[in-house]
Amino acid sequence: MIFIITYAEDGKPIRVITVKEGITTENDGVPLEFEKKEDDKSELIYHLIEKILGKSFQEINNNAKCKRFSFKSNFF
Repeated sequence: MIFIITYAEDGKPIRVITVKEGITTENDGVPLEFEKKEDDKSELIYHLIEKILGKSFQEINNNAKCKRFSFKSNFF
């Protein structure tokens, strides 16, 4: 199993974590606060969902829809 977490704020990467076969092979950026609490890096995904949405993963309705918007300025 391989997974990569890339967490960004305002379009700038804050933290990148790559895990392959249960072994963390790459860590870039400053560790997130809840990384200190979790040994299993896959659990970080749930913490990030909670941080971004303001509610736990279990509270998300199975029929909920996700929308993403992006606004760009064309002044220049």
